[in-house]
Amino acid sequence: MKQELDDIGNRVRALLTGDATTAALHPGYLREAVLAYPARTGKAMRPALYLWCCALFRPPTAAADRIAAAIELYHIWTLVHDDIIDQDDTRRGGPAAHVHVARQVTEDALADQDRARKFGEHIAILAGDIQQAWANRLILEAIDAGIPSAIGLSILKRLNGYVNPMLIGGEALDVSFELMSPATVSITQISEMLRGKTAILLRFAAEAGAMTGLEVDDVEHPQVANLGDFAEQVGLAFQLRDDVLGLYGDADKLGKPIGSDVCQGKPTMLYAEALERTTTGNHQFLADTLGRQDLSAADLTRVRELVRSSGACDAIQNRIDTGIAEAGQKLLQTPQSDARDLLHAWASYAGTRDR
Repeated sequence: MKQELDDIGNRVRALLTGDATTAALHPGYLREAVLAYPARTGKAMRPALYLWCCALFRPPTAAADRIAAAIELYHIWTLVHDDIIDQDDTRRGGPAAHVHVARQVTEDALADQDRARKFGEHIAILAGDIQQAWANRLILEAIDAGIPSAIGLSILKRLNGYVNPMLIGGEALDVSFELMSPATVSITQISEMLRGKTAILLRFAAEAGAMTGLEVDDVEHPQVANLGDFAEQVGLAFQLRDDVLGLYGDADKLGKPIGSDVCQGKPTMLYAEALERTTTGNHQFLADTLGRQDLSAADLTRVRELVRSSGACDAIQNRIDTGIAEAGQKLLQTPQSDARDLLHAWASYAGTRDR
């Protein structure tokens, strides 16, 4: 599976970085911000999901690669904006887009650090806007390259009419949690946020792949809907596994400190589950600890012990296992093929990964 992901990632990266239209972008800071993430190595899960779901029914063509690249680019613009919202400084092994621009402006001696940071954020917002439009253009180009127009336009309509408001709504929910005490955010609210922010684009990738492979323009087609359900369930399991690793994983493998979600006051399903399962002093300790940036090693150890002893870890792992098992049953309704084996491997990885 890793080799397949690497191959798809390389094809998508070559297609995006070789797009001649980006050369005309001006000023240069904008062009650099637009190309920063596409030029770096990502997981390539979404374009792979599209191509593998297509391959269940027919081999993907070169035109399909353009839709795969569009899906990756659509994911990328959300990362660019998300990094500004969260004030994250790094992404994909390099500086975040807004940080990259700010550093360039500072090195060119055009502004002090505060003004450069603000300028970098403004340019990165605009870069994300261009990336979103670019993703739409790639789907239209796929039609020119051979994807039946009814299918390409149906994919485009699904992306802009359904995925876009769901995804941005999920991000808005995440932002709205800042107005609440982190300890009061419910499991239901977090689940709704994750479905919009994370799972919906994975669902779309699977749906679009099935529509391309089956040559149907109906998102309600049984096989299309089935694979959409499969991808959404795996996507939610992937995020739940992320929550577990954030508290019990290996910092070197994750690329971030263990417990950083707790320190930042980020509500997760795992923590919300623990809060529901604890009482009195232990509950109050967990509630008071969420969002404490000065969290000591001893307090973090206690948090980890309380979350585990509350049964929250087992409950979340059960959600993961159940979701992956149900997704596997949906996959059995598709034709046996190498593509199905790859999708099965991806689902298994989502629930057991260590990074």
